[in-house]
Amino acid sequence: MAKRTPNYELVAKRQGSLLFLVLGLLITNVAMFVLPPVVGPAAAGAAFMGVGILYWLCLLVGLVLVIRLMVAEGKHPVVIVLLSLLMFLPIINLLVLVHVNSEATLTLKAQGIKIGLLGAPKSEWAKLKPGHCRGCGYDRAGIELLGACPECGRIPEIR
Repeated sequence: MAKRTPNYELVAKRQGSLLFLVLGLLITNVAMFVLPPVVGPAAAGAAFMGVGILYWLCLLVGLVLVIRLMVAEGKHPVVIVLLSLLMFLPIINLLVLVHVNSEATLTLKAQGIKIGLLGAPKSEWAKLKPGHCRGCGYDRAGIELLGACPECGRIPEIR
């Protein structure tokens, strides 16, 4: 099976959502162990149940986001299924999220995109659209194939 070309614009958009989810899962994983002793034995059951519900909600959203990001990256379906199954294991799911995020970061950096704390900023997304300048995001429609960009003067690379 030939490797699919990633949809770089979708990878950039979906990576940001995934990073927010990593933060949510990290907070709920820590809260499951810290919150019950803090609130006392009388409220520990209710606190644990509330955090547990929030954890499973984050997990289901994370599962969808991981699958969508890996599809945008062009990953093999077997890899998608295996990593999706690992999402159901506590703490391991964080490792899966970090792994998928790091691969998305490498994919975007290879395209010359600057990655911040919460993924690629929206200002970088235009550079990923087909037919746009990789330097500034200018729409190159009607410009000679190897002509310099009228906005930034960048000459396209041939790969």
